[in-house]
Amino acid sequence: MMKTKTIYMTLALFVAMLVVLSATSTTFAQEFGLELEEGLHPHEEGVMETPKLEFPEIEPTLTLGGGYKLFSSKDSRNTPRNEYYDQEDTPIYLLSTEVFRYPDRFTMDLVFDSKPKDHFADIGYGYRDIILARGINRAMYHNLDNIRILPSTNQITGTPNNNVLQYDSPSKEYGLRTMISTAQLRLKAPNYPMHLFVDYDQVQKNGDRQQRYRDLVSSVQHSIGRDVEFMTNDYGFGLNSHLGPVEAEYTFHSKKFKDHGDDILYDTQAASGIYPAGTWPHNVNSGLREYRHALKFHTMYTGKLVASVTLSKTGQENNYGDAERDILFGGGSVTFMPVTPLVFTAKYRHREVDNDTPSQVVINSLDGASSTPVTPKEAIDSKTDTFDLSARYRFLNWLTLRGFYTFERQDRDGNMADWGNMRDATRKQVLGAQADTQFGRMLQAKVRYDNTKYIHPAYNIQPDRGHDIKTSVTFTPIEFLTAFASYKYTLEERDHIHYWPDSAYMDDLHPDERKVEKHTVNSNVTVMLMSRVTLSGFYAYFQNHTEQDLIHALSNPPAPLVTGDHTTDPDSMWQAESHVYGAQINVDQSKRLHMEAGVTFVETEAKLDWAWREVIPMPRDMETITNVETKETIAHAGARIKLPDNFEMDLRYQYSIFDDKADNGYTTFEDGQSHLVLLTFTKTLGKGT
Repeated sequence: MMKTKTIYMTLALFVAMLVVLSATSTTFAQEFGLELEEGLHPHEEGVMETPKLEFPEIEPTLTLGGGYKLFSSKDSRNTPRNEYYDQEDTPIYLLSTEVFRYPDRFTMDLVFDSKPKDHFADIGYGYRDIILARGINRAMYHNLDNIRILPSTNQITGTPNNNVLQYDSPSKEYGLRTMISTAQLRLKAPNYPMHLFVDYDQVQKNGDRQQRYRDLVSSVQHSIGRDVEFMTNDYGFGLNSHLGPVEAEYTFHSKKFKDHGDDILYDTQAASGIYPAGTWPHNVNSGLREYRHALKFHTMYTGKLVASVTLSKTGQENNYGDAERDILFGGGSVTFMPVTPLVFTAKYRHREVDNDTPSQVVINSLDGASSTPVTPKEAIDSKTDTFDLSARYRFLNWLTLRGFYTFERQDRDGNMADWGNMRDATRKQVLGAQADTQFGRMLQAKVRYDNTKYIHPAYNIQPDRGHDIKTSVTFTPIEFLTAFASYKYTLEERDHIHYWPDSAYMDDLHPDERKVEKHTVNSNVTVMLMSRVTLSGFYAYFQNHTEQDLIHALSNPPAPLVTGDHTTDPDSMWQAESHVYGAQINVDQSKRLHMEAGVTFVETEAKLDWAWREVIPMPRDMETITNVETKETIAHAGARIKLPDNFEMDLRYQYSIFDDKADNGYTTFEDGQSHLVLLTFTKTLGKGT
């Protein structure tokens, strides 16, 4: 890890550069042909005067409001649409203010309920361009599932399923309250382009969730409630300034994660394998720490030549297993425009990952009476170099051509046998071309093609070769009609996939092909029916077909096969399809009335076809788990009305219904419907602007 001394030396060097700049700014100006008015120095107190600007008088405003949220649901509390709703009826309170009296400005927005599970707060302050400060705090409630995976008996053989979940709380309702806080402060040197900035981010999660695990002795899985008190803190600061024609910036970030709840679970087990009888830890939420130093330089963004450089060092630590990781990153880019229609861009990125895995980790029982050593796998180190080249040429006023080329090489170092004989190096090449055309304001179109090639891919999901085609069209035949459509096609092919352990025995099973085809469609049409009425309709489609050879470890197969044998399942196919379509209308009857309404339909179907089901019947448990068929409808309507004496009323309604058509009982999907009504009244004091 980078030593503290090195950190301070880097920061001191950067500050020294700024001090030198401050002391020699006149020299910089003369060197680069800039003229300073005689007798003026940019850093002499009281010498350089700021122009006096007259700002209009703006009366402060204060908005107070309140309302009520009504929520009702049927069947399931946790359909996808209800997942992040606090499902209790509750009053809502609103407060907003804005004060602008130059050079000060202050804003505040607060929305909260009486629980309080959900709230939002945004407070900002500014003084000229010297001080900018802002703080945001928001909270939401996340309803979590109590998942059941398998029934207690195999539905073909009628024998007990040994890996059935054993529930401590089968009807327990789990949930987490998540609170996200962000604070930012930026300070600027008066009349000089130098900034000091500080930022802080915090994420808290409190509540309980389901924890599923398999014990050390048998294959029985368990489900228990687990107390959650996650805390993530991210501190950062930075400094930037102009160094003549170059702008430089240094930033530092420190991030820590800690679980103050049940960070370690324990189970009492009989002797098994390397573990003596005792109470042993499992499912550990380790404390994590990360720091990052970064230096950035870039030239002015005007002119024919623009360049930038980024250097960073990141360190990561795991306080339970004592694992460490260093990440070194360096990158740069150059953009050159010899003539206005022609632009060339070159980018280079280098990334090194250095892992320090302990040779042995000692796991202690709860009472400390027993311990057992565990040898973790050695993490793989890597070096990745990426080159990007692109060119853009405006061939005609209505036609622009672009070309792209990417070359990436990743070299790995470590015990590859621990990771399924992973390749020492992987190379990737991408060659692409794009054409943009525009015929006035009526028609705009884009089409792009990318060809991707991998040499020695590291993972089965990486193809040997891939093709991507993207196209989009925007059509505005008349002023009040706009239509947009886009389509993307992806084809990925792999000739030979590998299964761990990568051995001659596995190769004899001939797991070969993997093929992925994806289709994505997005479209919408917007029509302005009258000057104050807008109607829009939309449709989206997604399809994924993945064919891949699988290898099964057999249990109780028909003769002559025996338990423990492996066999290839060729051309198993995962198919998924989704349709999303709907419409929305917006009506601005006048400056005092706005209304809107809309409806969205979502249909999803997915299925895994196992070729081996014809030889060995697939347990219905597995077949039903992989079969998904759902329909969802979401309708909403709302109105905002401005009343006399600066009063305003806002009414919102949402209805959703979710239908699990497969209804197999073993997925997390459940039928349900819900109604949400939100009514608020506000009163604004002060005219404002």
